[in-house]
Amino acid sequence: MPDRSNRFLTLPNLLSLSRMAVVPYILYLFYQRRPECDRLGFILAIIAILTDIFDGYLARRLGQVSEWGKLLDPLSDKVCIVGAAIVAVGLKGYPVWTMVLIILRDVAILLGGLYIVRTKGLVMVSDAWGKLTALILAGSILVYLINLELLKSPLLYLATVMIFASSGHYLLRFRRAVSENPEGPPDLS
Repeated sequence: MPDRSNRFLTLPNLLSLSRMAVVPYILYLFYQRRPECDRLGFILAIIAILTDIFDGYLARRLGQVSEWGKLLDPLSDKVCIVGAAIVAVGLKGYPVWTMVLIILRDVAILLGGLYIVRTKGLVMVSDAWGKLTALILAGSILVYLINLELLKSPLLYLATVMIFASSGHYLLRFRRAVSENPEGPPDLS
């Protein structure tokens, strides 16, 4: 049976790539500051969120889990969330401090993940904490983008809690990966 772990063109990976590709259009629509553009931007954002939910499910269901997918999915999440947060700060009053926390968290996760790949040969995949945090962050940003006043404060509070909780969770995962795999990457020569 052929090794499919390094396949790039799979349906789940295409969903992750499409999520990144749609980000400029979503941001452009919100920059128009017109109700019809906000509605279309909201619809595209919901579709992007749905692709985030289904890409991993489809990868497992279709037997298309790949090393590329393990990298593309969280990268796509980060591109979408950071891009939307920047626009929400600039146009809709999303708190700068929250955006800074999101960026710091994402940079730390990316750097930690790169360190683990480089020193241990392991790809740290997104888990339930990461997915839930991404969903809550997306929701908190989206309610600002569409001016849903009733949900702004509760989702912002929840997003802040999840930023810290998931950061702690990832720190524990990174420490475990380092301590449980002291020999580093496998020698494939």
